[in-house]
Amino acid sequence: MSYSVNISVEAPIENQIQEITYDGTEIYQPPLTLSESLAKFAQKIDFSKTSDVDIKKESGEVIEDNKSDSDSKDAFQSSLWPWDSARNKLRNAFQEVCVLADVLAIAKDKRYMVLDPVQQEPIETKPMVQIYARKKALAGAASVLLTGAERLKTSQNEAARNRAVPDFHIELLRLRQNWRLKKVSNTIIGDLSYRTAGSKYTQTGTFEVTKAEDDDKTNSPPSSPVPGGPTPTKNNSALRVLIPSELQGVAYIEVLCQKDQEDLCSANINLLGSGPPASNPDMHWQQKLEAAQNVLFCKELFNQLAKEAVQLQAPIPHMVVGNQIMATVFPGIQLIIGLCHSTTGDKKPPNPSPSKTDHDHSCVKINISTHGYDALCRTPLVIHVGEKSLKCICRDGKVMYMSYEPQELRDLIFCHINQHQILAVQALAKTMGWQFLANSNHLGTGAVEPLGNASSCLLASPTGDRIIAVRCEPQTGIQVSVAHSPRSDFFPSRLVTERKWEHLGGQFRDVRLEKMEGRNFLHKMELLMASLTSSS
Repeated sequence: MSYSVNISVEAPIENQIQEITYDGTEIYQPPLTLSESLAKFAQKIDFSKTSDVDIKKESGEVIEDNKSDSDSKDAFQSSLWPWDSARNKLRNAFQEVCVLADVLAIAKDKRYMVLDPVQQEPIETKPMVQIYARKKALAGAASVLLTGAERLKTSQNEAARNRAVPDFHIELLRLRQNWRLKKVSNTIIGDLSYRTAGSKYTQTGTFEVTKAEDDDKTNSPPSSPVPGGPTPTKNNSALRVLIPSELQGVAYIEVLCQKDQEDLCSANINLLGSGPPASNPDMHWQQKLEAAQNVLFCKELFNQLAKEAVQLQAPIPHMVVGNQIMATVFPGIQLIIGLCHSTTGDKKPPNPSPSKTDHDHSCVKINISTHGYDALCRTPLVIHVGEKSLKCICRDGKVMYMSYEPQELRDLIFCHINQHQILAVQALAKTMGWQFLANSNHLGTGAVEPLGNASSCLLASPTGDRIIAVRCEPQTGIQVSVAHSPRSDFFPSRLVTERKWEHLGGQFRDVRLEKMEGRNFLHKMELLMASLTSSS
């Protein structure tokens, strides 16, 4: 007879001895942490073993007499494997995930299983029902379109009836969009002038705006049309514009070029060209205002030209007589500008220019100047262009005859530009207080110029201790040199013993004009003279 005895097995409180030293000291192993204990127990899990349920299914022929022994063994195994339940759950979850992955692979790749839609039973269609439905839909759409068309036709008829009777305020709004209007007391006044653009013309371009029905009540009945003539068109505008008499009619500026009382060419200047007279009562207000503004423009333009002709000082004074300006452009050639204003609308046709067989030359005047120094120095050059030659009159009165080769004229202009630079520097030196020592238009020193001759000049400061030498060449350009006195490198010798000879000036040093500030050559020379004068 066996007796069951409960035995408790406990882990020792003390840790295991790891090492005993020679002096008898015991070194114990450190206790395991929670994570280390968890890892230790997890290492004991055997995932290759089946669960208890599978073992019981496989060993279904276990006898009843060994049931107590198997129960004790299971209890013993449960005590040996505390992670047995976790292993079983993880194993089951792994199997489910594998099954889910297989299902997804089959559904995605479609190599193992194909999903075909299940065809439903066909719906019985009736053709006549569909035809009736379509007819009903088309009838509804047609009724909507017909209703919209009737509304559009009605609105167009109303607009046509309203258009036959123009509205004064709508016409006034259109007038205000293009012209300047203001209300003075009970009157509407407009302005045709160019004051907003800066015009200072004294004549005002005012006009008055009134209602058309007010004018119709006071006017006499229209006269009968002339037999065989055009039927007068009635103006249906709701407003009338009253323009001053001095701005009515047609105006233009005629420009005429004459030689010895014979017309060479002519032209007409006008904003609108030829048009009907503004005195026609049946003309639209827009055409009336445009014609009146054209008259004002021509008058203002002629007035400005007359002022400039009087103020301009020319060798032959210009003449302004009435509405005509006469100016002598070239010897024997006159320019006539006239203002033509007619209130009847009769515009004088321009005279046809007769053929000119004796006009065999022209004259061109060239003024060479430097920007910013126009009043300081100018070099004129007059060229008479003939049939087979060119006649050039220089500044000094020299006359030169050249052929029609462009290179000859180009070389002549280049030579005059160099002479202008020398003359301009001399004029600038006088204004700066510098002394003019010498100059030469045909310098014989230096390299031979392929085009023309080099020219030069010498300038001295007011105290005489600074000297500037300027050399102009048609091909090379401009060279500027500066010398100082007394000389810093002067030493008395047996031949030259006195100190007075040191004031003759030292060696000239070149000035790099391209490195200097200044807009042009004369500006740089002005800055150079100013710096040398202040330093002396």
